[in-house]
Amino acid sequence: MTQSNGSLTFVLGEVVLLSATDTDNNTINSGFTSGSTITISTVATVDNSLLDVQLYPNPTSNLITVSIQDINLPEITVEVLDMTGRVINSGRYKGLSNKIGINSSAWENGKYILHLKNMNKEVIGSYQIIKQN
Repeated sequence: MTQSNGSLTFVLGEVVLLSATDTDNNTINSGFTSGSTITISTVATVDNSLLDVQLYPNPTSNLITVSIQDINLPEITVEVLDMTGRVINSGRYKGLSNKIGINSSAWENGKYILHLKNMNKEVIGSYQIIKQN
């Protein structure tokens, strides 16, 4: 970042631990905020005592089926996120054995993450979906 009165250079992931003061008495302290946002999506470990889940066909072209068997929750939320973390599909379902169809025909080719969440909106399972024509 460069301004008329100075510049600041940093490397992504670099940690500022101390205060720094220049010759003009300008000070930067730890805890400054960058103007950039980075979103990270992960695929979490599935708790098989809560869920028995299958996704098919995967890769998919038009419709992916989420088959949930023997669910031990009163309600579940299904969210599909693109790789930037933006939710592109979401729905809430009763905690019964379900086959949920998700229309993927409008999605761009690529990878997506499907999150299954409990009533507290905690992710209890994550799965990768591949969309291709």
